Amino acid sequence: MDHSTSDDATSLSKTSLSEDVGCDDSFADSRRSLTTSDLMELKRSTKNNARVQGPRQSKLRYGSIEFVGREVESEILHSRLRRVVTNSNGQDPQQGFKEFVVIKGDGGVGKSALSQRLQGWTNELDNAIFVKGKFGLATNTPYSGIAQAFGKVCQEAHLKKLKDGSSSVGNLLISELGSEVHLLVTLIPELQIILPEEERGRVPLHDENGFEAGMEQWKHIFRVLVRVLGSFLSPMVIVLDDLQWADVASLSVIDFLLTDTQNINGIMIVGCFRSDEVDDSHVLSKAISILAEKTEKGIFKLTTIDLGNISIGDTNKIIMAMLDMGDEAKTEPLAKVCFKRTLGNPFFLIEFLTMLEAEGLITFSLGKWDWTVQTVDESTKSTNSVVDLIQDRMKKLPEDMQLLLQYAANLGSSFTHTLMELIWSSHSSNTAANKESCDLQSMYGELESGKYIEGSQNDRFHWVHDKVQEAVLTLGEASSPAFQFEIGFILYGRLGSNELEESLFDVVNLINKGQIGNPQRRIEFCKLNLRAVQKARNLSAFDSASGFVASGIKLLPPDKWSSTHRELTLPLLTIGAEMALASGSVNRMDLYADEVLFREDCTTVEKLPLYLTMTYKQATIDLKYDRALELSLAVLKDLGCPIVRNEALVAVQALRALMRIVRTARREKIDYARSLPLMTDEVQKSTMTFLNRSLYAAYMMQKISLAMALVTRMYDITLEHGISPETGPAFGTLSMVVVTALKDYDTAAFFAEAGIKTQQRTGSKYNEASTLYTAAFAAKSWRQPLQDCSDLMLEAYCVGMRSGNTVYAMSGLCKHQIEFPFLLGKPLGPILTAGSQSIHLMEEVKQEEQVISSQLFCQTIANLMGKSNQTTLLQGEWFNTVGWTPPSQLEGDLNFHRLALLVYFGDFEAAAELALSNGDSFEKKASGCFMVPPEAFLHGVALYAMTRQSRKFRYRRAAHQILVKFENWTKAGNPNVQSYQLLLKAEQAAFRKNHKDAESLYEEAVAVSALAGQSQTAGLVSERYADFLMTEKKDLVLCRHQKEQAIGFYTDWGADALVKRIEDSMTAGKQIRI
Repeated sequence: MDHSTSDDATSLSKTSLSEDVGCDDSFADSRRSLTTSDLMELKRSTKNNARVQGPRQSKLRYGSIEFVGREVESEILHSRLRRVVTNSNGQDPQQGFKEFVVIKGDGGVGKSALSQRLQGWTNELDNAIFVKGKFGLATNTPYSGIAQAFGKVCQEAHLKKLKDGSSSVGNLLISELGSEVHLLVTLIPELQIILPEEERGRVPLHDENGFEAGMEQWKHIFRVLVRVLGSFLSPMVIVLDDLQWADVASLSVIDFLLTDTQNINGIMIVGCFRSDEVDDSHVLSKAISILAEKTEKGIFKLTTIDLGNISIGDTNKIIMAMLDMGDEAKTEPLAKVCFKRTLGNPFFLIEFLTMLEAEGLITFSLGKWDWTVQTVDESTKSTNSVVDLIQDRMKKLPEDMQLLLQYAANLGSSFTHTLMELIWSSHSSNTAANKESCDLQSMYGELESGKYIEGSQNDRFHWVHDKVQEAVLTLGEASSPAFQFEIGFILYGRLGSNELEESLFDVVNLINKGQIGNPQRRIEFCKLNLRAVQKARNLSAFDSASGFVASGIKLLPPDKWSSTHRELTLPLLTIGAEMALASGSVNRMDLYADEVLFREDCTTVEKLPLYLTMTYKQATIDLKYDRALELSLAVLKDLGCPIVRNEALVAVQALRALMRIVRTARREKIDYARSLPLMTDEVQKSTMTFLNRSLYAAYMMQKISLAMALVTRMYDITLEHGISPETGPAFGTLSMVVVTALKDYDTAAFFAEAGIKTQQRTGSKYNEASTLYTAAFAAKSWRQPLQDCSDLMLEAYCVGMRSGNTVYAMSGLCKHQIEFPFLLGKPLGPILTAGSQSIHLMEEVKQEEQVISSQLFCQTIANLMGKSNQTTLLQGEWFNTVGWTPPSQLEGDLNFHRLALLVYFGDFEAAAELALSNGDSFEKKASGCFMVPPEAFLHGVALYAMTRQSRKFRYRRAAHQILVKFENWTKAGNPNVQSYQLLLKAEQAAFRKNHKDAESLYEEAVAVSALAGQSQTAGLVSERYADFLMTEKKDLVLCRHQKEQAIGFYTDWGADALVKRIEDSMTAGKQIRI
């Protein structure tokens, strides 16, 4: 490809842009951005001996400036670090161990210098690390400062690995993140060095599952990265400078890290920004306000340090240090003039003194400084701003140095010699005859001596202060579109493919500054913008992606819908609509979408990405499931897959299809994962996607027959066209339907296992989470121990978090952390603690249904533990059901908890009436849920208790029906119902006066429950046995023994309220006998 600039560079308009160029932080390897304010604390570093230094003419002692005027702020900052260290060591667990410190103030007041003090303090700590990242001026490069900071962390982790001879950091990352770790490498290339060698250089895979899934995936990835690195390097101190220029994605990362309740390592994030550039409407102000609200939960602490200018006295101290003078009275008159001109801004002060020396207003001769205060005062009355001051000084430099600075300013907050060489030798504005032989190193030395740039490792140079870069950008042609475009164009043409990919955002930003007239170039750069869009979307940098979309659309030709350019126009508009929605701009989404949707020459297949975005918005954001279902079914019809809408007819057809599928499965036992190919037909893939969307909406609307029709259609398409990413979830859902509709547990388990195996073929981690969840939720829980199903739920959570599938991740978390442990009789205290942490995660990802479900469990547990004033009423710290109307999908959950409390607290009459009222409604709605047997068990206990007490037929008949269910479930091979069935059989024998059988069954039920670790069931059996011994056998001694045994089981369970209830009843009984 010819990358000559002759066609375009000369045609560019000279009109100025409203924004300056962004920084080139995506080029960054390990680096530390220093400002002139930092010079107030740090001595000048030793330069590379190979670099040619310019003659040092200044006698000002920049390196001798002490840190003055910030003693209070310095102590506050140090105290926050001490608090992180103290709390990380567990000395004060109530205070947390995450700190966010905001340092704000005008440019040049010393924010960077103050934050830099943390480095010395951190270096004194074992295993601690200090890193710094800097956001560039008006950049559109996402995560630039974040990537810099964590690049340095990775390098330190690598050094620690070499020192300790351990590769555990990289191995742990692979263990926690799997293949998703390679997504991080695209953002932080330094991560490669700590990964196992066999994992380096792998291409990351991207699951296309909507922007919200991508955002949640990145949240999880960043959090795991910090947890793993923090386990080796802690506390971690991260300074992020110039937050006023940070992108939205980077601000989100700060939130992710501070609110991570699973990170037990100390972390301190310090954000510096210019307060004069951030008003209340600025995105940074909003981000800080949101974080301030989150501090109320005690997860982290927020401190704001507002830096102003220094006093006259401190101004004098700086002057004394720079002039190496000890007589305060001698310099005080000069300090007053300097203070009047600079208002005590430290950076302005240093620049002002530099100007005074350069202009001869202060002179050094015969070992001493000399000046006339009146001359200084009168000669500097026209001094306006520090930027003007710097620019006046720059204009006195040789033209080639001015030009070098202008190139550098357009490369961001830092630049490399390699890049500068490319631009210097090619840019048309460089007319120097000797440009190819020009000694750039000599110029670097001159510019370093002049306090414009600073050098660091790897031949990378930084601005001594971003005010210097600002001054350069208003110098000469630095900010002209043609000048900036040509820099981008040179980099585009001369960088290698890997280097271009690494610097893609910066190159595209520069190219987009130009006004490109050549039609071929416009198409070429439109493609480049699309490439940037796709990369930004994969990074979940939605605002950046939206910016590249807008630039790409501007470059489209008038005939953008022609066959030649259609492949550019469609993705820009479809991805643009999604990114607009992700950025919160619904109007812009509609604008992009309408341009495609209202075109008659656009096929349904071409419109599919927009339909996906629209249905996602309707179902996930608006919660308008009916609209999402309506649109999805309309799309399916256009795709040649019409779904019957008549409810009566769809129920009949769906049941017939289900029975056909089950008969085939029983007869042939197909190995779907091996026998079926991967689906290649794009139309059928899209059909499966929209069937899956429709299935979700139908399930949320409780349209069971329609859901059955949809999932059977997905099965048929899979058999005919092969395995798609939606096949696994379809088979998992099919297993649930088979349990609910046909009670065929063997076939349901077969489909659940087939779903897991077929899903592994597709490689879609997003859909793997839902497949694992649905398999464990229903079919497997009827064939495998609940503990095994709980392990599957944990896997669903882990895979879901890695892929951004938070719906099934949180569902799996709820089951693994709360529901299964409760049913398995695990101690209630740890369940409540885990539940509290889980609820925080669920709230964070806005999974309201799982939040409520978990809160109901936590309130039930609190009642059982005696942590609530209530016993049978769900009212307390975790939840209050008084006056609350549950959504239809949570009615069964609420009734289960009401029933559990009534049964365990001994109100069997109310429990039996609730059981009769509910009937088998939960079983019918629950789609084969693992909760069906426990709920039926509670029904049975209450009904048999009232049968024995009242001997009423309505209780007896309902209780017997429950027992028959358990007998059938046991015969069908359910391993989780034995203790339930034994207790119900014992209760039936007690009712029938078969005392010997009853005693044997009670004792067996206690033994089986205790052996399985189900303390709650063992305690309940012991209580019912005690009641039998009291009412039927009149054996007070054995009755008391069983009650004491129940107390022991409930104590193990942590149910202190139940223990107290039994103890109170035993005390009351003893008093009555006396």
